[in-house]
Amino acid sequence: MLVNLNAPYVDTCAADLSLALGGPERPALHVRELTLPGGIRLRLRLLGASHQVVLTAPTGDVDAAGGVVPTGGADAAGGVTPTGGVDAAGGAGANAPIRPGAATTAGGLVETVACLPGRPPHLPGTLHDEAGGYRFTASVLRPAVGELHTRIAALRAELADDPYALVGVFPGDPDAVTALAVRPDAPDGSVRWRTWHAYPQTNELVLTETAVALPRAPQSRTEEVPVSARSEPGLRAPQSRTEEVPVSARSEPGLRAPQSRTKEVPVSARSEPGLRAPQSRTKEFQ
Repeated sequence: MLVNLNAPYVDTCAADLSLALGGPERPALHVRELTLPGGIRLRLRLLGASHQVVLTAPTGDVDAAGGVVPTGGADAAGGVTPTGGVDAAGGAGANAPIRPGAATTAGGLVETVACLPGRPPHLPGTLHDEAGGYRFTASVLRPAVGELHTRIAALRAELADDPYALVGVFPGDPDAVTALAVRPDAPDGSVRWRTWHAYPQTNELVLTETAVALPRAPQSRTEEVPVSARSEPGLRAPQSRTEEVPVSARSEPGLRAPQSRTKEVPVSARSEPGLRAPQSRTKEFQ
């Protein structure tokens, strides 16, 4: 989305920028609401002094460093120390601790890159909170003569119709641009966005990139139950084992029990009707 802003930008060069995590939402010139897959919500906010991104996770609370905290809010005493910084020359500045405040948006991350009144400017080159899952990088480019205009024209054309981007053009110069673009399909369960801050009067282009790892809900572990021990509806419990009975010993309906075997009698010894049984021959002894 490309919008023309009706207010001059407050920050005048890259050296005026600071990074703040947490804190309230500042007055915005234009806001774009986004809903990413999984119910993640983002508000891209164009400020007169650069940009602000508000992230709201679908479950739990996310503190200003990107980590999960109880519903009561984040511990304001917990600090994150950045590595290096971006000074006016684009090099590393002095280390300055950034202490995220409590989440103030019903459990969300608030990232502000802007000219912040009341605090010395400091934009870290790298800020990485491994435990909280938050990573931020920033760099300052000074393109060759005419290159800044070419890059900004290409950026405006690329992001003008992007449903996950917001480009604000400040009055007075078409190259005075603040742009934000979200990557909706970031890998590893993370949310990522990039920003561009162009200062044609000093020929500077500030690039930032942020990645926030979202927490995953713990899964309950299910113990595997052996098939033999499972009880399922409509099935009887296992029965005791019945000993196999030999066929010869079985008693079945309609069948008589096995009879004793009859010994075959020779025909000569049979007694038939009308025939006398053979008589034993008696020898007469004198």
